[in-house]
Amino acid sequence: MTRQRDKDTAFEWMRTLAAPGWYRVVRDVEGFPVIQGRLGRIEWHDQERRELAVYTDRPRLFAWLLAIPGVKRHQTGDRELRALFPAETLAPVARLIKAGRRRSQTCPESLQNLRPRVTSRR
Repeated sequence: MTRQRDKDTAFEWMRTLAAPGWYRVVRDVEGFPVIQGRLGRIEWHDQERRELAVYTDRPRLFAWLLAIPGVKRHQTGDRELRALFPAETLAPVARLIKAGRRRSQTCPESLQNLRPRVTSRR
């Protein structure tokens, strides 16, 4: 039961971190929080040390990720990288891996598309 509680607290912690940038936080197969991106993903690593992890299998991104201040190499393979970074540098890492954002309807024209309307007239 404590394992599930740890996953839930990690999920809430990561959602509060992702809220200002409107990043979409989902659960992975094991139930841990993840921010999916087109070029990689940001994973929960350690809440006490306030660290997150970024994973990518795009070798061209390795140098770009490691050039961001605070990002430390954790595990490296030939074609994949897992690096740790402090929670304060979430925005530049998320921008680099093109993380998904939550969508919102703010424009009056787009809100009008959500309203029900008559589709057939006789």
